[in-house]
Amino acid sequence: RTLEEAAARAKKDVAIIEAWERGERVPTVRQARDLAAYYGRPFLELLLPDPPELPEPVSLPDYRLHRGVQTPSEDRELQMIEEWAATQRINALDLYAEIGEPPPVFPESLFANLKDRPNIAAARVREALNFPIERQIEMTQTEARQLPAILRSLFEGIGVLTLKETKLAKYGVRGICLAEFPLPVIVFSKESPSAQAFTLV
Repeated sequence: RTLEEAAARAKKDVAIIEAWERGERVPTVRQARDLAAYYGRPFLELLLPDPPELPEPVSLPDYRLHRGVQTPSEDRELQMIEEWAATQRINALDLYAEIGEPPPVFPESLFANLKDRPNIAAARVREALNFPIERQIEMTQTEARQLPAILRSLFEGIGVLTLKETKLAKYGVRGICLAEFPLPVIVFSKESPSAQAFTLV
């Protein structure tokens, strides 16, 4: 955030924000909490003598984009969504460790590359999910609208964390995949059920 943006948020002059940052003046607790929320950082971080070292995401995100949209640039708010997704993964792994259970293992049979025939890869996915094409074809219209929820449940059963974040659409992003194992992450946006299902797959 720029000094001007922070000043507008706090409803203060830029000179006051600069004085706060130099330690010459101190904001009220309420002002500091509001700025911490605006910066997307825990309030207590503002009390540290130095900025904390934050780990960079280990994996590069893979995007599913709307037609005509370029791969997103280094947009800060999009990076925050990626960091949020990575944090949810770490939190989930911590919960597994806390309850003494290993996280689900992503099936080796689902790894593929561009040389693999798509129909063969798709058949392996359906087999791993126990979701035959006949079951999908026989769905009623009402059931078909529930396909994203069905897929999320099936994916989480094989060790894929699925998260919904409607802000992705603002950047022309339909979904993000963080391919870290165990517990890779798919973040998808608010779209029609069929589009959500396609993004999840």
